[in-house]
Amino acid sequence: MSQGQGSFYNAYCIPEKCILFTEQGRQVMNLTKFMLDDLIPWQESNNGYYRFPLALIGGKLLYSEATSQLVLVDNKTIMTSLDEGESWEYSINTEDLVKQYYAEDFGEFTQFHYALSGDSLVIFYNHHYTTNTLEITLNLVNKEVTKTRWLPLRVKEVAQNDKGDIYFIAQHASRELYSVVQRQADGNVEIFYESGYKYLNDLMISSNDLILNKGRNDDKVTLIFSLKTKNYTSYEKITDDMMFNPALSSFIRLFDNYGDDDTLLLLGERLKYSHASIN
Repeated sequence: MSQGQGSFYNAYCIPEKCILFTEQGRQVMNLTKFMLDDLIPWQESNNGYYRFPLALIGGKLLYSEATSQLVLVDNKTIMTSLDEGESWEYSINTEDLVKQYYAEDFGEFTQFHYALSGDSLVIFYNHHYTTNTLEITLNLVNKEVTKTRWLPLRVKEVAQNDKGDIYFIAQHASRELYSVVQRQADGNVEIFYESGYKYLNDLMISSNDLILNKGRNDDKVTLIFSLKTKNYTSYEKITDDMMFNPALSSFIRLFDNYGDDDTLLLLGERLKYSHASIN
């Protein structure tokens, strides 16, 4: 398509475009014309600092259709934007937020997971790997907490599809048993799959399918579930060079030479890849 200068830290994509976030600014990738627009530099704020949020480095971008906001989250910060990331208008320190409901200081194993539900951000907070998860619901319109509760389990990973379905890998703190749990629209949780003491990780989800890895090392297999029937098929574990495309419920594998340092793609050059549908 096109080439930019340097690397980008994060991206927000919709069907017609992607917005790439770099340390210098934002670039819009037009997916209709297959062009990369000029860099839009970050503007200085009133205190002289640029509007580049550090949470873009390693953080997660979510788009709330109900409130037309981009939400940027990591373990330290929650930020929102109404102009596709040009400026960030709301910021909250996650430790300050959590301490209103759980007084312990952040520790080595502190962890956050996030999902969207209607006009709210659902925050899953793990203080320690031996404790259950604190769930906090933050309204994105008035920026107020509307609900808190302790879940009877510990959330390990969270995945959400474009329909808003929320699933997570959970572990029961007392018995250490693994399961996949669906968080329903009303907030109730329902067991989707149980693996006993078998380790679960690498949760991925599309509109119709759920994928995860079960077991460890040589014992690891990949399970692909139908969200409708809960039936699954077991495969040899998915390798690291395979990327899941939730829009098409398929896996993509780029040719090996794209990982070489001396490989340079030319403008207009076609990517070579293999494609496999899971249906």
